[in-house]
Amino acid sequence: MSVGEVMTAHALISSLLHTHKETPILITVTTPTGRDRVKALFSNNVNCCYLPFDITFILKGFIDKINPKLLIIMETELWPNLLSLTRQQKIKSILANGRLSPSSARAYTYIKSITKTMLADLSEVTVRDAKDAKRFLVLGLDPKKLHVIGNLKFNLTLPRHTSTLTVRLKKEINDRPVWIAASTHEGEEKHIITVHKQLLKQIPNLLLILVPRHQERFDKVHDLLLHNNLATITCASEKKIAKTTQVFLGDTMGHLFDYYTVSNVAFVGGSLVATGGHNVLEPIALGIPVITGPHTFNFTEIINLLLKQKATIQISRLSELQADIFSLLHDPKRCQSMAQNAKNILEQNQGALPQLTTIIQSLL
Repeated sequence: MSVGEVMTAHALISSLLHTHKETPILITVTTPTGRDRVKALFSNNVNCCYLPFDITFILKGFIDKINPKLLIIMETELWPNLLSLTRQQKIKSILANGRLSPSSARAYTYIKSITKTMLADLSEVTVRDAKDAKRFLVLGLDPKKLHVIGNLKFNLTLPRHTSTLTVRLKKEINDRPVWIAASTHEGEEKHIITVHKQLLKQIPNLLLILVPRHQERFDKVHDLLLHNNLATITCASEKKIAKTTQVFLGDTMGHLFDYYTVSNVAFVGGSLVATGGHNVLEPIALGIPVITGPHTFNFTEIINLLLKQKATIQISRLSELQADIFSLLHDPKRCQSMAQNAKNILEQNQGALPQLTTIIQSLL
């Protein structure tokens, strides 16, 4: 799993840890950031390793060693040899929170025979909505295996305890206004910096928390901030936020919730560039008003639902970002209204987890 898939699976894994205390859980990941996120969320309560290459003899040894009772696949991580081997060894499997964008569905049609075989190897498939269901059926999924249960992303598990980092940041920030630009990508930080410089002219004590999506870009973003003469400290340096600090760079993994918790307004990145956006529900669950850019095709249904209920803001041009951040920082009633609307949406769309756990229980 990637970081996003780990976060989607968080509530499910937490539920399984509670209901199946004696059953070991192994999470396989495909990225270092995914591995770090698993460790941050679950400590030593689960096992974690990289998923081996989808090569039959390598996978066979891996499966023989761990001897799983059930394979749970998140979203679209379909590997033909993995699914074939689990079926051959009579290991049940389920695709959870299955999603297929129109472009992904088209790509799978080019290997339709392989895709149909993979779908046949699955025991059950749960999907977010009717559109995803239709795309899986067109690719050859047996309708008897299909369950439309809603989006698991709405079932967020918030940290139960206030972390030492959150306590430290709150103390150092004190009563300063804070906005966060989270999960930013190449090409976005320069725009965020421009907006922040403009906002500083209006709100001199404003603090920006900037959190690049990928660990390997931390140093590059730090250099960009220094080049723009912004007084910056990094989380990794453990230096205190001073009154003169203008930017706090979140260059440590697994602390995004901490950064969100101390922020007044959030911009979620991957949306000023054509990446497709990232999960806006995390800051929303914390009661923080959220702004996104125009490119949110990875979360179309969620964004549309939030926009319809006036629970988020989507900008179409960069100039709107400055205006909206300024407006929200000076309009607590609007922030409270957005937060309440968002909370209502979260509560109304949390049916996926109990349905999924029931299906998993039947397979076990």
